[in-house]
Parts: sequence; structure tokens; C-alpha cells
Amino acid sequence: MANRKNTRKIPASPSKTQKPTTTTTTLADTLQTLIIQLNELHEEAQKSLTTTDADKEWLTSIELPDKPDFFTLCKDAYETAAIFRYQIEYAKLVEQEARSYSDGLKSEKAILDQEQQHIIDNRTVFDEQRRTLQTEFADFKQYVAEQKTVLAEQEKIFQDKWAKLNQREQDLLEKEQILKKQELDAEAGFLKLHNMSIKELDAQAANFREEMAQHRAKIVQERSDWLEQQHQEQQTLNVKLKEIWTEHEEQSKKAQIKAQAHLAAEKENIAQEQQHLESEQQSLRKNIKAIVVDKELFEEDKQDFDQRVAQKAAREIENLIFQMSDLKARLEEARSERDDLAAILRERETADLRFGHKTPEEVLHELQALRKQRDSLNKQLAARPSHQTLEKLRQLETDKEAYELQKDAELAEIASLKSQLRRSSIGVIELETLKDQKTALESSRELTKAALDELQKNVTEILDRDKAQSPFPQCSQMDNDESLQYTPALVDEIPDLVQFTQALQQRIAYDPETTKELYYELSDIQCLLGGLAMSHLHLLQGISGIGKTSLPLAFARAIGAGSTLVEVQAGWRDRQDLMGYYNTFEKRFDETEFLQALYRAQCPQYADRFYIIVLDEMNLSHPEQYFADLLSALEQDEKRRELKLMSASTNAAPKLLKEGRILKIPANVWFIGTANHDETTKDFADKTYDRAHVMELPHQYQTFDYEKRTEPSPVISVAALTNAFAKAQKQYAKEAEQVSTFFQQKPLKSLLNHFNIGWGNRLQRQITSYVPVVIAAGGSIGAATDHLLTTKLLRKLKGRYSNEERYLKSLQEYLESVWDNLDSNNLPIKSLEILEAELQRFGVDEQ
Repeated sequence: MANRKNTRKIPASPSKTQKPTTTTTTLADTLQTLIIQLNELHEEAQKSLTTTDADKEWLTSIELPDKPDFFTLCKDAYETAAIFRYQIEYAKLVEQEARSYSDGLKSEKAILDQEQQHIIDNRTVFDEQRRTLQTEFADFKQYVAEQKTVLAEQEKIFQDKWAKLNQREQDLLEKEQILKKQELDAEAGFLKLHNMSIKELDAQAANFREEMAQHRAKIVQERSDWLEQQHQEQQTLNVKLKEIWTEHEEQSKKAQIKAQAHLAAEKENIAQEQQHLESEQQSLRKNIKAIVVDKELFEEDKQDFDQRVAQKAAREIENLIFQMSDLKARLEEARSERDDLAAILRERETADLRFGHKTPEEVLHELQALRKQRDSLNKQLAARPSHQTLEKLRQLETDKEAYELQKDAELAEIASLKSQLRRSSIGVIELETLKDQKTALESSRELTKAALDELQKNVTEILDRDKAQSPFPQCSQMDNDESLQYTPALVDEIPDLVQFTQALQQRIAYDPETTKELYYELSDIQCLLGGLAMSHLHLLQGISGIGKTSLPLAFARAIGAGSTLVEVQAGWRDRQDLMGYYNTFEKRFDETEFLQALYRAQCPQYADRFYIIVLDEMNLSHPEQYFADLLSALEQDEKRRELKLMSASTNAAPKLLKEGRILKIPANVWFIGTANHDETTKDFADKTYDRAHVMELPHQYQTFDYEKRTEPSPVISVAALTNAFAKAQKQYAKEAEQVSTFFQQKPLKSLLNHFNIGWGNRLQRQITSYVPVVIAAGGSIGAATDHLLTTKLLRKLKGRYSNEERYLKSLQEYLESVWDNLDSNNLPIKSLEILEAELQRFGVDEQ
């Protein structure tokens, strides 16, 4: 800008010039043309370049001479060209900066547009809600205005009636005044006539007085009648006015009450809409929570898959190493055999040179052939006949040829005769055959028709019977069973979980019906109660004969709960094996014991108390296949836990089936599976272990003294036990938080990461549910933590090929060093046992 301002103006041409020569004139014309072009460039620069006001002012201030001298023109042209080049460079820089600034503005504008679109979307939602409320409020205001208009019209009608009554009363008063005036005028006229003609009127006075008295009496009577009539009309009008006023007040009150009710209804609708919005928000939160849960499940499945891949890879590596060793041994054997064959080959080559490259077999065969030929020739020579014998043989050959010719001719004739006989008899045979076939087909048709009629009759009977029967006969029978339709007396409160646990141990110990004795430790009962609070799926593991199946059944007996034992079969592959299936031909559902148990648990007899379904030998088949639908349903909210039995509803369905085809999974049902681990069973997937409460029952129990009770056990309601669980979870929330902090410690997470062991939010929820209940039942925080650490995390270390000794030792030392901070009185016995067992696999002796 400074250069522009300091640039001098192009001076005008001098007034006195020398006479130019021809060359000078031509050059001047050329420069004049150049000046014109520069003027055009100057104008274009003013139009096209983006300049400031000062630049425009400077450009317009340039004066170009009409007839400048040559040197001035050259100098000024050079300066002008330099200035224009500077202007062009400056314009390019300005344009480049403007483009970069424009790009930045575009990106910022895009971000602002996104934010603005988000705001517009939210504003649209809010505007719709506001418009809805405004519309409803306007409708309400219009309704109030209409009611006011109606009231105003009624009030106007009342005022008109009141004005008419006042006008009528005024008319009556005027008539009364006219009558009084007429009466006075009549009296004045009578007096005047009396004064004018007293004499004439004396004779008529009596008549006039009598007539006047009559008129007065008549007027008085008429006035009295009129007044009475007016009084009655006035009373009638007053009554009507009172009724109208009362009706007006009632209508006003009704309108006010109606308006208030409408306003209250609108408020209630607004509140309901607000509640609906809140419920939708809650539903969105639940959906988000469900998505988080699905994500966790996916991560668990992925982790399980990675672990399986790692294990399979380790096994494959071991197999490959073994195969490689075997191949090396076989290679050595092959090399030794090759050397032996090479020696034999060399011997054969020597023999070939001797026998003309013939194999020993060929030489031997040739030798044997020559010997046979020699023996044959010797025999032929010894058996050769004489000359006479040869002549007889030639004659016999000739006779034989003649006999064969005659024989061939006779055989041809016999064949021709047989053919004629066959053609003549084949028609009779075919006819007899067709008759027999016809008789057989007719008999078969009659039998088929009879069988078809019988089958049609059976099908009709089955269809008619199925139309009248329920497709779920067993479940429908439960609906009609009176013993399942009443609610028993229930215990609704458990004041102390410690006493409850001790009482459970006593009641489980002795069964009055079978006199069977079951000894379970208090720690096992505490663990079972914590598991009930944590999950609806339990896995009881251990060797055979230690009471895995007896524990849940005895627990159900001790609390008055319902129970069903379902024996899992080795051939189960899908949900139909567990739940049953719908037979479309017989129009009935094959109700398994498991399905009946789920339905029975919803009947009034069991609806408010615990129901235990025991899946015996649960891992004889893959639970992730036949139990998959329930594993998925148990992860949902209680309201969404349901199983679709059929694709469409049927007639006469049981009462407790939703839409006649959907069976709810009741909240009072717990699934407890028992499992052995041997060559006949399947392994549980990690996701099944993570979702379930796992208990490893000890091999032996210590006996204890118990009281034999023969009276029935009290029936504990589900609400009583769940309320006790909730109370314990609130009371011991700090202890649960302490355990969560222990699991979140960085050293522990770092050590477990070396084994590819991790956990998610589900373990946090399980800690919050499990630990407080165990403590409230008389257990310790150390025992509860040890159980979760063992069953949820360290169990994944068992039998893994990728375990490293140093990390196992580090984990063992870490648990021993920090456990006192959590519970100094109860060591992590189960966790240390797992680590010691894995270390022993590496040949490490524990001191």
C-alpha cells in the first residue's frame, strides 16, 4: 500500500514539443496504442481485482496523457507495468487467502449446519409438543368462550324477560292511574251537573248515586280481581324467575365443574403424555442397556471363541510336533531300507550280466518250460499210434461229420414244430393270466377301498376330537385342577437371614418322608442363597454321589417350594427336545415335563412361592443348543422373558398362555442344573459359566446333630426372600463396593490379562447381588470373594496349554500379599488350590 501511495502520477505532455520525425511519429503511434491498451487493462483491473477503497482511489487517480513524449511514455509504461504486476501478485495472494478462509468457513459452516440440524430436530420435536399443547389449550379456551357465550345468551334472555315483566307492571300502573282519573272526572262532572240543575238532578240523584255505587262496587271488584290476578301472576313470575335463576346457577356451576373437569383431564393428559415420554426415555435407556448387554455377550462369545481357537491351535501344534517326530523316524527307516535295496540292486546287476539281463524268474521259467517240452515230446513219442489205428480214426471222423449234419436237420425241424406249438398255446395262457390278474386287482381294489374308508373314518374322528380338545391337554387340565387354583398361607417376612440359614440346614438334613439324611455345610447354604439373589440359573458340579441333585430338591422341600426333576438325554439337540413340539396332524402339542413345570409354576398354587426346576445331568448334551432360548431370555427384563411355542394361536388354549401361543417364564422359577465332567459329557461354554451361579460341592461332608422335624415346612413366599435379599444388599453395600474395588485393582487386572482373562459389567452386578447376601446369611467377605474369583475368573486357567509358570507364581504371591487387606480371617483357599494345581502341572512343588 505504501508503494502505491508514493508512486507519482503520470505527468501530462509538455505544451511545447519538437516536430517529430517519421520514425518518432510511428513509435508515438505505437506507444499511443500501448497506452490505450494500458487504459483497458486499467479498467479491467478496476473491475476484476478485489481491492480496497484506497486502492480504487489510487487507480482512478492515475492520469494518462493524450500525447506524451517518448521517454516519459516508456518510463511511465515501465512503472505502470511494475505496478500492475504487483497488483496482480497482491490480488493472487488475496484470492488465495480468501479461498483458504472460505474453506475454513465452509468446514465451520458444515459443523454449524450439523449442530443447527440437531437443534432444529430437537426444536421440531419440542415445537410439535408445544403446538399440541397450544392446540389443546386453544380448544379448551374456545370451549370456555362457547360456555361464556351460552351463559351470556341465557342472561340476556333472562334480562329481556325481566324487562317485559317491568314493562307489564308499568302498563298496569298506568291503567290504574287512568281509572282513578276517570273516576275523579266522573265525580267532577256529577258535581257540575248538580250545581247547574240541582232541581233537575234531585230526582235523578238517587238513581245516579245508586248507579254510581254499583259502578264503584263493580270497579272495586274488578280492581280487586285485577290486583289478585296481578298478584298471582307476580307470584308465578317470581317462581319462574327463581327457577330460571336457579337453573342458571346450576348451569353455571355445571359449566364451571365441566370446565374444571376438562382442565383436570387436560392436565392429566399432559401428565400422562409426560409420563409416556418418561417411559419412552426409560425404554430407550433399557434398550441402551440391552445393547450394552448384547455387546458384553458378543465380547464374551468372542473371548470364548479366541480361547477355543488358542486351545485348538495348541493341540494342533502338539499333534504336528508328534507327526514330525514320527515322520523323522519313518524317514530313517526308509533310508535304511533304501541302502539294503541298493545292495540287492547291485547283486542283481551282476546276475543280469551273466544271464543276459534276464531276471532270475525268467531264467527259471525258461528252464522249466524246456523241461516240460522235453517230457511232452517223450510222452508223444511213446504214445504215438500205429498206421491201422490212424485209418480207423479217419473213418470215424467221416461218420461223425455225416451224423452231425443229420442231427442238425432234425433239430431244426423240432424247433420249428415247437415254435408252432408255442404260438398256438400262448393265447390261452395269456387269457388265463389276464383273468387271474383282473380277479386279483378287483380284490385289491375292494381291500384298498375298505382300508381307505377306515382311514378316512379315523382321520375324521381324530379331527373332530381335536376340535373339541385343547392342543395343550396337560396344561388345560391344570387350569381345571382345583388343587392348583388356590393360594396357600405364606410366610411374608424373614427377619434374620442368619437364623433362616441355620433353620434351612436343619430342615434339609432330615427328610421325614424318606428318612434320608443330607449333611450340607452352612457355607454351602450361604452360597446357595447368594446364588439365588444373583442369578436364576445355577450349575452344581462335582463327582457322582455327593448330593448335587438332592440339594435343590431338599432346599425346595425346606422352604415349601414347588420342584420338578427333568432328566436331560444325550441326544438332545434343540429346544424341541426340552420344550416339546406341535404335531400338526394330531393338532396337539407334545408337552414335556419341563413345559408342564413352567406352566405349573404360574398357577395360583405356586405363583407366589419358589419353584425349582432341576435339570439332572445337564451337560449330557450341549446346553448352548437345547437351552439357548432360555439362556437368552434370562438375560432380558422379567416382563420380556417369554417363549414362543407356536407361530399362531389355536382354539381352546390354556388360560395362562399369552395370545394362546406364548409361555411366560415366571419370575418365581429358578433353573438348577447338575453336571459331571467325564468322557460322556460336554463342556459348558464360558458364556454359560459367566451367566450362571456355579457351585463345586465337596467330596465329603461332616455330620452334625440335627432335630428331626415331622411337621410340614413353612411355605416361604418369593417376596419374603427377595425382600430379605434387597435389605441385605442395602445394608452391606459398602462391603460389595470393597470387593468391586479389589477386582478393579491394576495389578490383578494386569496379571489376569497375561492369561487373556477379562470381565465386564455383569460381574459387577453379580458382586452387588451376591456378596451382601452371603455376609447377611452369616458368611464372610473373604469367602464370598474367593467363590466369585474362583468360579468366574480362575476356573478359566484349568488345563490351558498357554499358562506360564512365572505368571501363575506372580498371581499366587499377589493374592497372598493383598488378601489380608480384604479379610485376614478367611484365606482364598479355593483360588490358591487352582493355582497350586496348575503349578504342579509344571512340576513345581509347593511348600
